[in-house]
Amino acid sequence: MIAIKGVKYLPLFKSGRWDLIRFCTQLLTILSRSKPHILYSFLPDANLVGLISGGITSVKQIVWGVRASNMDVSRYDRLARMSLRLSAFLSRFPDAIIVNSYAGKEFHRSIGYYTNRMMVVPNGIDTDRF
Repeated sequence: MIAIKGVKYLPLFKSGRWDLIRFCTQLLTILSRSKPHILYSFLPDANLVGLISGGITSVKQIVWGVRASNMDVSRYDRLARMSLRLSAFLSRFPDAIIVNSYAGKEFHRSIGYYTNRMMVVPNGIDTDRF
């Protein structure tokens, strides 16, 4: 892990889909004690947990990360599809949503995500610079 001055990294080591009680208790405890200015979460399940736990603990800024485009949602199980639908419904509440491509932004808009706070930050390396 790369250390960045002034940035505290606190891994919670969630051990699977059903490791919810221990994980959420630990997350709420850490958020309550550390009072972060920003909570960044990534992917639908973590984004939902981040939104709820950040709201409970009064985190100032909640930021979601999403990455997929052109997903065939029918290939996912019922719980994953429900999580994606709930994420779309609640997507108006995070302060920002970061997507890694315009295709990803369009895909998420097409499934109901609120895009007014969505911004594209592309993956990759600037090959002209490096």
